[in-house]
Amino acid sequence: AQARELNPSYQRMLEFRRKLPSFTMRDEVVAAVASSPSGVVVISGATGCGKTTQVPQFLLDDAVARGAPCSILVTQPRRISA
Repeated sequence: AQARELNPSYQRMLEFRRKLPSFTMRDEVVAAVASSPSGVVVISGATGCGKTTQVPQFLLDDAVARGAPCSILVTQPRRISA
């Protein structure tokens, strides 16, 4: 893991991820999934905010850090009905 963190390409990718709106919500998203009895959480956000790419990565990073099993399913409905 340390070699990856020293890689310039990895550092550029990480810097890009930090600029996405979803990055500021990382801890809140991970906590919401952890506290959900079913593990299911519906996330809504603007196009390009990182819902599809970053949220699964947040969850995977958290599971790996805890040594926990992890299954992630992402769907993309056109809208969330009230």
